[in-house]
Order: sequence, then C-alpha cells, then structure tokens
Amino acid sequence: RLIEYEARLNEFFPGSQCLAICQYDQRRFDPAVLLEVLHTHPIAIIGTEIHDNFYYIPPVELLGDDPAAAELRYWVHNLAERRRAEEKIRGLARFPSENSNPVLRVRKDGTILYANDASAVLLDTWGRQVGQRLPDLWHRSAPGAVDSRLARTAEVNAGGRVFALTFAPVVEQEYANVYGLDITERKRAEDALQQYAERIGTLREIDQALLATYSVEEIAEAALHHVRQLVPYQRASVAVFDFEAGEMSLLAVSSDGGSRLGKGWRGSLERAWFVKGLCQGQAHAVEDLLALPPSSSLFRALQAEGVRSYVNLSIIAQGKLIGSLNLGMDRPGKLDPEHVDVALEVADQLAIGIQQARLYEEVRRHADELERRVAVRTTELRTSQARLRAIFDGTAIGIALV
Repeated sequence: RLIEYEARLNEFFPGSQCLAICQYDQRRFDPAVLLEVLHTHPIAIIGTEIHDNFYYIPPVELLGDDPAAAELRYWVHNLAERRRAEEKIRGLARFPSENSNPVLRVRKDGTILYANDASAVLLDTWGRQVGQRLPDLWHRSAPGAVDSRLARTAEVNAGGRVFALTFAPVVEQEYANVYGLDITERKRAEDALQQYAERIGTLREIDQALLATYSVEEIAEAALHHVRQLVPYQRASVAVFDFEAGEMSLLAVSSDGGSRLGKGWRGSLERAWFVKGLCQGQAHAVEDLLALPPSSSLFRALQAEGVRSYVNLSIIAQGKLIGSLNLGMDRPGKLDPEHVDVALEVADQLAIGIQQARLYEEVRRHADELERRVAVRTTELRTSQARLRAIFDGTAIGIALV
C-alpha cells in the first residue's frame, strides 16, 4: 500500500499548489522497500545533492498489469538516454581541444590549468607551459575578470598573428576560461582603411595647397611636404623639363641632409638618362644605387645624401611630359606598391597644378601686355588730341571740318 500511495501522489501534486518531500531513513527501511520507493519519485535527494531519478516509473505503468515489463522498458530507455548524454558530454569535452582557435583555462592566481593545441603559439610567445603562471602583463586579467564577474578582452601579437583574448570568469570555481580569436585579417583591413583615409586626406590637402597658389615652385614644395606623410622618403624633388633648351631644373627639393642638387639646380637633359622611358609613361627605378658604377655626378651626389634606391615618375600634362617626381629611399629594394600608387597620384596632381600655374602666368602676361598696349595707345591719343587743340587754338583763320 505504501508504494501505491507514493505512486499516486504523482497524480495529485501536478494539479495542486502543494509541495512535498518524502523522507526515508536508510537505517530504518529495508533496501527492497527503498528500491521500490525510488520507482515512485521523479527527483531524488541523496544527502545534499539533487538528482533526476533514472529509476522513476510513471504511476500508470508502475501500477499497471505488468510492472516488471514497465520497469524493464524504462531501464532500457534510460540506458540509451544515458549513453546519448555521455556521448554529448564527451563531444562537449572535446570542443576546446578541437577548436582551431586558442582556448585556455587560467586559475585566479594566473596559473594555466589547460591549453589546447591552438594555444601553442601563445604559450611559445609567453615562454610558458601548462602549470605555470601567465606573464606579469597578463596574469592580472584572470583575477580581474573573476573579481569583477565581467569578461575582459585584450589583444596580443603572437607568431606574426594578432589574437583577441576574452577572459570569461567562472566565479564559483575561481578560474577564467580564455577564448582566443585570430583577428589578424580584420586588423589588416582596419589598418588598410586607416591608411586609405590618411591617403585621401593628404591628397585633399595637396589639392587645397595647389588651389591656394599659382607659383609652380610653391606648388611643388607643397606637394613634397604633404607626400612625406604617406611616403617615408630620404630625398624627394620635382623637376621640370625644357626640351627646346635641352635643360632640366629642380622646382623643389626635400632632403634629410644637405644637398648639392638643391632647389634651382639646372642640368642638361642629356644627363637625365631616364627621360626616354618617362615620355612613354614608364616609371624609372633603381633598386640599389651602390650596385651601379659612380659614372655620373648625379649618382655621386645622391649617394652622398644617403640615397640607396630611387624612382622617377612622369609628370604628364595634355599628353606631354613636362617633368618628373623623384623619390629616393635610404634602403635598397623596390618601393612599396602602395607608396608608388600614392606617388603616381601626386604626380598627376602636380601635372594639373603646374599646367594651371603656367596657364595663369601666360594669361597674366597677356593681360599685362594688353594693359601696356592700351596705356601706350591712350598716351598716343592724348598726345594727338593735345597737338590738334594747340593748332586750333593758335590759328588766326577759321578752319572748317568737313
């Protein structure tokens, strides 16, 4: 009757507001009775721990015609469920080790309790192993996360990659799980966007500087000043070519040291061996100046300034080569493609600015010449008018104008 009573209580409690705990003292009840009691309770409290009771059988089946068959059926079902649960637990337990990103567990005092294979790059960078403490820079992150009960995030460079580390606190156990995420590509994209924004800003500053003056020298100097924000050159210059006179001259020069080839320097175009290629829109580059024989005074002057490599870029206006933008570096090798792109854009801006300045100067000269001619003609007319008036005023006879 006790077992039936306990079983039917499961049909009573779901529809009521009552709660009940059935207490059994193992010292006073026979084990066989307690085993049957377990069949009637979906939840069992053993000591201070609460358990979902795998041995529970609903009353409709326990009190049915064949309780043994019901017991067997539920036991088989529970065994299958337990197996699935164990497989799920094992799968979850494998998750950190199978993760392609770093996963660590760090005790509150900074001791590394666990690290998966992907964490090797971090451990190598830190010079640490499981069982050792994190470096001073990092071991405060774990207690900070545990004490604040808030996740903390930091970035670390390791093995040429950038990782975002999230310290997720498990307060009750006084440790933090550390989840790493490789954000290298994201950081590169962010850096590229930042560089592009700086590039656009600098080019805009150059545009504004070109609009603010009509002097070709000031235009060239402004361009060199701003381009240095994007291209770390050792020496830069802007040259213009006069093909009729066979001469080249430097409008502006920017150099880290003194230079014999400064602003205003002039030389024969025959010495500018790279001009032929520039006429075809091709950049001329020398990757190592020291590897070339110092047969030219230009070479010797550049070497004296510490230039190891350089590139000459065409300044072309209306399809004609009018000059070059010249960049020299303090190290051998090719110029970074990004820097070349920036320099080409600046060369195009210089072409527009120099052409506009020349047109302005030409218009100004024509205006001055026209003004001079008007002034001369006005003077001539006034002189002629004065002479005629003198004749009219000085004659004693009448003069008829027909």
